[in-house]
Amino acid sequence: MIRTFLLTAATFAVAPFAVAQDRKPGEDRKPAEKAYSDAEFVKMATQCSMLEVKLGKLAAEQSKSDDVKKLANTLVRDHQGANEKLAAVAKELNIQPPTEIDAECKKCLEKFEAMKNDFNDKEYVTHVIEAHQKAIQWCKKASAQAQNQNLKDLADTMTRTLQTHLEMAKKI
Repeated sequence: MIRTFLLTAATFAVAPFAVAQDRKPGEDRKPAEKAYSDAEFVKMATQCSMLEVKLGKLAAEQSKSDDVKKLANTLVRDHQGANEKLAAVAKELNIQPPTEIDAECKKCLEKFEAMKNDFNDKEYVTHVIEAHQKAIQWCKKASAQAQNQNLKDLADTMTRTLQTHLEMAKKI
Protein backbone atom coordinates (compact mmCIF):
# COMPACT_ATOMS: atom_id res chain seq x y z
CA MET A 1 0.00 0.00 0.00
CA ILE A 2 2.83 2.39 0.84
CA ARG A 3 4.55 1.43 -2.40
CA THR A 4 1.35 2.22 -4.38
CA PHE A 5 1.04 5.56 -2.62
CA LEU A 6 4.68 6.44 -3.37
CA LEU A 7 4.33 5.44 -7.04
CA THR A 8 1.17 7.52 -7.37
CA ALA A 9 2.79 10.50 -5.66
CA ALA A 10 5.85 10.18 -7.91
CA THR A 11 3.66 10.04 -11.00
CA PHE A 12 1.86 13.25 -10.04
CA ALA A 13 5.14 14.94 -9.16
CA VAL A 14 6.76 14.08 -12.53
CA ALA A 15 3.69 14.50 -14.77
CA PRO A 16 3.90 18.30 -15.08
CA PHE A 17 7.49 18.03 -16.30
CA ALA A 18 6.57 15.38 -18.84
CA VAL A 19 3.79 17.57 -20.22
CA ALA A 20 6.10 20.59 -20.26
CA GLN A 21 8.46 18.78 -22.67
CA ASP A 22 5.74 18.85 -25.35
CA ARG A 23 5.56 22.66 -25.23
CA LYS A 24 7.92 25.09 -26.85
CA PRO A 25 9.93 27.31 -24.51
CA GLY A 26 7.88 30.28 -23.33
CA GLU A 27 4.51 28.65 -24.02
CA ASP A 28 1.98 28.65 -21.20
CA ARG A 29 -0.24 25.66 -20.44
CA LYS A 30 -3.39 27.66 -21.08
CA PRO A 31 -4.04 30.94 -22.85
CA ALA A 32 -3.57 34.03 -20.73
CA GLU A 33 -6.82 35.39 -19.33
CA LYS A 34 -7.85 38.60 -21.03
CA ALA A 35 -7.26 41.64 -18.84
CA TYR A 36 -10.43 43.21 -17.43
CA SER A 37 -11.63 46.52 -18.88
CA ASP A 38 -14.74 48.55 -18.08
CA ALA A 39 -15.45 49.02 -21.80
CA GLU A 40 -15.21 45.31 -22.53
CA PHE A 41 -17.50 44.49 -19.62
CA VAL A 42 -20.13 47.03 -20.74
CA LYS A 43 -20.06 45.64 -24.27
CA MET A 44 -20.21 42.01 -23.18
CA ALA A 45 -22.92 42.59 -20.58
CA THR A 46 -25.01 44.55 -23.07
CA GLN A 47 -24.67 41.80 -25.69
CA CYS A 48 -25.72 39.13 -23.20
CA SER A 49 -28.65 41.14 -21.89
CA MET A 50 -29.89 41.89 -25.41
CA LEU A 51 -29.78 38.16 -26.19
CA GLU A 52 -31.66 37.29 -22.98
CA VAL A 53 -34.38 39.81 -23.88
CA LYS A 54 -34.81 38.34 -27.36
CA LEU A 55 -34.77 34.74 -26.09
CA GLY A 56 -37.08 35.63 -23.22
CA LYS A 57 -39.66 37.13 -25.58
CA LEU A 58 -39.45 34.05 -27.76
CA ALA A 59 -39.84 31.70 -24.78
CA ALA A 60 -42.73 33.70 -23.33
CA GLU A 61 -44.49 33.46 -26.66
CA GLN A 62 -43.75 29.84 -27.58
CA SER A 63 -43.34 27.90 -24.34
CA LYS A 64 -46.13 25.63 -23.19
CA SER A 65 -45.00 25.82 -19.55
CA ASP A 66 -46.34 28.54 -17.26
CA ASP A 67 -43.14 28.34 -15.17
CA VAL A 68 -40.95 28.87 -18.24
CA LYS A 69 -43.15 31.76 -19.37
CA LYS A 70 -42.86 33.36 -15.93
CA LEU A 71 -39.06 32.96 -16.00
CA ALA A 72 -38.90 34.34 -19.53
CA ASN A 73 -41.01 37.40 -18.67
CA THR A 74 -38.84 38.07 -15.61
CA LEU A 75 -35.70 37.86 -17.73
CA VAL A 76 -37.13 40.23 -20.33
CA ARG A 77 -38.06 42.81 -17.70
CA ASP A 78 -34.82 42.59 -15.73
CA HIS A 79 -32.45 42.43 -18.71
CA GLN A 80 -34.17 45.39 -20.39
CA GLY A 81 -33.64 47.30 -17.15
CA ALA A 82 -29.99 46.19 -17.00
CA ASN A 83 -29.43 47.42 -20.55
CA GLU A 84 -30.89 50.81 -19.69
CA LYS A 85 -28.56 51.09 -16.70
CA LEU A 86 -25.59 49.83 -18.71
CA ALA A 87 -26.33 52.46 -21.37
CA ALA A 88 -26.35 55.21 -18.73
CA VAL A 89 -23.00 54.10 -17.29
CA ALA A 90 -21.59 53.68 -20.80
CA LYS A 91 -22.54 57.26 -21.61
CA GLU A 92 -20.84 58.44 -18.41
CA LEU A 93 -17.68 56.56 -19.45
CA ASN A 94 -17.85 57.60 -23.12
CA ILE A 95 -18.27 53.98 -24.18
CA GLN A 96 -20.41 53.14 -27.20
CA PRO A 97 -22.41 50.03 -26.21
CA PRO A 98 -23.48 47.64 -28.97
CA THR A 99 -26.90 48.15 -30.48
CA GLU A 100 -27.22 44.66 -32.00
CA ILE A 101 -26.27 41.20 -30.84
CA ASP A 102 -23.04 39.76 -32.24
CA ALA A 103 -22.63 36.68 -34.47
CA GLU A 104 -22.29 34.25 -31.55
CA CYS A 105 -25.48 35.55 -29.92
CA LYS A 106 -27.30 35.49 -33.29
CA LYS A 107 -26.36 31.84 -33.69
CA CYS A 108 -27.86 31.05 -30.28
CA LEU A 109 -31.01 33.04 -31.05
CA GLU A 110 -31.42 31.38 -34.45
CA LYS A 111 -31.23 27.94 -32.82
CA PHE A 112 -34.26 28.77 -30.68
CA GLU A 113 -36.10 30.60 -33.47
CA ALA A 114 -35.76 27.47 -35.63
CA MET A 115 -37.84 25.54 -33.09
CA LYS A 116 -40.93 27.44 -34.25
CA ASN A 117 -43.93 25.50 -32.93
CA ASP A 118 -41.79 22.92 -31.14
CA PHE A 119 -40.08 25.16 -28.57
CA ASN A 120 -37.82 23.15 -26.27
CA ASP A 121 -38.38 24.36 -22.70
CA LYS A 122 -35.66 22.14 -21.29
CA GLU A 123 -33.06 23.44 -23.73
CA TYR A 124 -34.07 27.02 -22.99
CA VAL A 125 -33.83 26.53 -19.22
CA THR A 126 -30.44 24.84 -19.66
CA HIS A 127 -29.29 27.85 -21.69
CA VAL A 128 -30.51 30.22 -18.97
CA ILE A 129 -28.67 28.29 -16.27
CA GLU A 130 -25.38 28.08 -18.18
CA ALA A 131 -25.49 31.68 -19.41
CA HIS A 132 -26.32 33.03 -15.96
CA GLN A 133 -23.56 31.04 -14.28
CA LYS A 134 -21.04 32.63 -16.67
CA ALA A 135 -22.58 36.07 -16.35
CA ILE A 136 -22.43 35.92 -12.55
CA GLN A 137 -18.69 35.29 -12.75
CA TRP A 138 -18.20 38.21 -15.17
CA CYS A 139 -20.24 40.53 -12.95
CA LYS A 140 -18.32 39.49 -9.84
CA LYS A 141 -15.08 40.26 -11.65
CA ALA A 142 -16.42 43.64 -12.76
CA SER A 143 -17.65 44.38 -9.26
CA ALA A 144 -14.14 43.77 -7.94
CA GLN A 145 -12.10 45.33 -10.76
CA ALA A 146 -14.14 48.11 -12.38
CA GLN A 147 -12.47 51.49 -12.39
CA ASN A 148 -15.77 53.37 -12.21
CA GLN A 149 -17.76 53.19 -8.96
CA ASN A 150 -21.12 53.38 -10.73
CA LEU A 151 -20.12 50.40 -12.88
CA LYS A 152 -18.95 48.50 -9.77
CA ASP A 153 -22.30 49.17 -8.10
CA LEU A 154 -24.22 48.13 -11.22
CA ALA A 155 -22.17 44.92 -11.56
CA ASP A 156 -22.92 44.12 -7.92
CA THR A 157 -26.65 44.69 -8.45
CA MET A 158 -26.56 42.65 -11.64
CA THR A 159 -24.87 39.78 -9.79
CA ARG A 160 -27.72 39.60 -7.30
CA THR A 161 -30.35 39.76 -10.05
CA LEU A 162 -28.58 37.09 -12.09
CA GLN A 163 -28.41 34.85 -9.03
CA THR A 164 -32.17 35.23 -8.60
CA HIS A 165 -32.68 34.27 -12.27
CA LEU A 166 -30.38 31.29 -11.82
CA GLU A 167 -32.32 30.04 -8.81
CA MET A 168 -35.63 30.48 -10.66
CA ALA A 169 -34.31 28.47 -13.62
CA LYS A 170 -32.93 25.70 -11.41
CA LYS A 171 -36.38 25.21 -9.82
CA ILE A 172 -38.01 24.48 -13.19
